[in-house]
Amino acid sequence: MPIRADADGDELLRTASAPSGSGEVTVMVWAQRVDDGGNWEAFADLSQNSSNYWYMGCDNNPNAPQTMWIDRGGTENTIVLGDLGSDTGWYCNVMMKDTSDVYRYWVRAPGDTSWTTGSVTNANGSHTISQVKLFDNIFNNEWWDGSLVALKIWERAMSEDEAFAESMQNVPISVESLWGWYPLGNVIADSGIDYSGNGRDLTEAGSLVVDNDGPPIIWDAHPGRLIVPAGVADQTLTGVLFSRPPSFISGQLTTGDTGLLAHFATMI
Repeated sequence: MPIRADADGDELLRTASAPSGSGEVTVMVWAQRVDDGGNWEAFADLSQNSSNYWYMGCDNNPNAPQTMWIDRGGTENTIVLGDLGSDTGWYCNVMMKDTSDVYRYWVRAPGDTSWTTGSVTNANGSHTISQVKLFDNIFNNEWWDGSLVALKIWERAMSEDEAFAESMQNVPISVESLWGWYPLGNVIADSGIDYSGNGRDLTEAGSLVVDNDGPPIIWDAHPGRLIVPAGVADQTLTGVLFSRPPSFISGQLTTGDTGLLAHFATMI
């Protein structure tokens, strides 16, 4: 079940240790807009300020084209991929940048066999990332009224095929350069927790709620596997496993984790 923001001030935010702005970054999340309240409603924002921003959401009330905005130094570029109109369905959204300052925006609906894509080169160079913010009110306009689930952020670029596979399930398939993973479901108290093992939790403001129905994606294509952070002391990891379902733990075992391998051998 996804997390829903249904009132002004509902948000999840992190400003410390933001993803690398000078390198490659990929952000993926499933989003559902419930109500089009106005212009510039953003559900995922990696901005710094009003002249240095990067976010994705909807624009132009009463219509709502799916849009990614990128600006640096006052020069704005946009990628518009279709018009939601009154559509309140789920869409997987991906925004990505590479080291050549090419920005990409990909969208797909459940049942789509490929992405709708767009790209633009940011003329003023690389955008500076200073935060990860969900359910935003861009330029003090309207807050996003809708739901999100399965947020994954990598500090690398990926192919359309790799991104498509990732969009089919909540648990990250690839942990290579995984910056953060936020299932965004089931328990409000856990909504901002980073389950990648990197400790980059998001702070909740307002009053988020649990929505009923999410997109038709699975939790994990390998439900029998146990995935745990590498190199963590047995006693620390045991505490994590007691407090969280093993499926929520990301990372991977190494051969040095002898106690873990022995203790959890029957679960792997």
